[in-house]
Amino acid sequence: MASQVIYSRVPQYLKDAADEYARQRGMKLSVCVSELLERGLTASSDEASANHLQDELEKLGTENVRLHADLQATRTELSAYSALATRASRTVGSCMECGAPITGSDLLANGKCPSCGHQLPDLLAASSSGTLDMNELLMLLGMVGIVLGAAILLTKK
Repeated sequence: MASQVIYSRVPQYLKDAADEYARQRGMKLSVCVSELLERGLTASSDEASANHLQDELEKLGTENVRLHADLQATRTELSAYSALATRASRTVGSCMECGAPITGSDLLANGKCPSCGHQLPDLLAASSSGTLDMNELLMLLGMVGIVLGAAILLTKK
């Protein structure tokens, strides 16, 4: 490629720095100035690209924070569901017909005794007979309320 000439006046400190750069590399001053000018022009043209990448990095950082918050909310919700599942599997009473143990899931989800098929709403009505553990039932209903509240909050996002 043919060489062209650029005449330019520069401050003394810049001339001294260019001379030192050329001396350290054992090159002619004109070759070093050309190299440095090319690097500067490349850096200048890459600046817009670097700014774009910086903007993208900030957006990804914000997205990462949002995803982390969503993950934490999901973990909390999963913990509530797990607690509900544990509580629903516990015995809350016994069937009025056959005396088989009744779990929270049998009472609230299935509505019948897993052993004899007797309808369990009668068990709630006859809770004074002592076949229903009210403490267990109240804990189960509390867990149902917590899970439903969490579900409502999550759907409002």
